[in-house]
Amino acid sequence: MADPLADMKRYRDAITAAGVRCVLDARDVNPPSVLIRPPTLSYRFGRGCVGSEWAAWLMLPDAGQLDALRVGFPILDTITDALAGAGVAVVDATPSDFQSADGGTVPGFILTWKNSH
Repeated sequence: MADPLADMKRYRDAITAAGVRCVLDARDVNPPSVLIRPPTLSYRFGRGCVGSEWAAWLMLPDAGQLDALRVGFPILDTITDALAGAGVAVVDATPSDFQSADGGTVPGFILTWKNSH
């Protein structure tokens, strides 16, 4: 089985190297920022872990929807390029709203991809 924590760090490092703030702990989010979530692991009897499904949350500043999108779309391109360089093909970027630490909400996207082991 691959090491999920090592993968999380590798993805974070790739996104950070591309110039986008990226964290592994929600307490460290400061929009615009990406939070790499732990993967959903898929197991097969007798084979152990055979795959993982990943999500990264891109949280944008709450400056109104249009302003957030003006900031967000270029960041999405940067993230997908950075992850491609790390051997990951992002499958979807779904619009979403996230709860911030102060209890408000911020706009953003959930990016998803899969790995086979």
